[in-house]
Amino acid sequence: SVVSIGTDALEGPIDNGEMDARWVGEKETRAQTDTSQLGMWRIPVNELYAYPFVTQKLLEDARIDVEGWIADKATSKFSRKENAAFLNGTGALQPRGLLTYDFATTADDTRPWGAFQYVASGAAAGFASTAPADKLLDLIFEVKAGYRQNARFLMARRTVGAVRKLKDGQGNYLVDLRLRDGALVESIFGFPVVDGEDMPAIGADAMAILFGDFAEAYTIVDRLGTSVVRDNITQPGFVKYHMRRRVGGGAVNFEAVKAMKFATS
Repeated sequence: SVVSIGTDALEGPIDNGEMDARWVGEKETRAQTDTSQLGMWRIPVNELYAYPFVTQKLLEDARIDVEGWIADKATSKFSRKENAAFLNGTGALQPRGLLTYDFATTADDTRPWGAFQYVASGAAAGFASTAPADKLLDLIFEVKAGYRQNARFLMARRTVGAVRKLKDGQGNYLVDLRLRDGALVESIFGFPVVDGEDMPAIGADAMAILFGDFAEAYTIVDRLGTSVVRDNITQPGFVKYHMRRRVGGGAVNFEAVKAMKFATS
């Protein structure tokens, strides 16, 4: 999900787990019961910039709209940088990527807040040799029903190709590929598939497939959009374009998305 903010960070509550309750007799002693974890998450805003120089003469004599061309190139680069950071960003001067958090095999009820769950593919660097599609079903049904309603797969295009080669017991391909309203639409067991070029390739211990409700799991914060300062004073003969975006990102729900790890366990 994307949230526009007016400060340098977005904060929200952590309410993890369930409060415990027990059956008791009329005169039995009542021991203290556990409570859920309570805290706050915080997503700071980071700054991304571009600072191209253009000669004044080029701006005057070019047959194309140079300023518009620069703006388009910067916008495209900003988008690619952000997409990469939302998956693999370190969190230092940039958003923290979803794949940089801890992953564990423990289920939602016992896993601490701050770690996602993964399902092993069954082979060290690929799909299991026997019933490989069963692991995809395991991945789907580790996600709670409330999050499956808006769930989708995210993987690199070559991983999509590997999944498309999987077949069921009757030799039918698992990925449904068809034209809908003039667009080519892919699905796996009825769930949409999104190409993510910044996702890791299939390899040993790679979290190469993500599945779940990404709007619930990850929040992007946008502060003022893209700003441009045009400077034709400080260096005569040149025009400088200082372009900035202030954006952040971080995980806020560690139950809504699961990963497939290409490993035996």
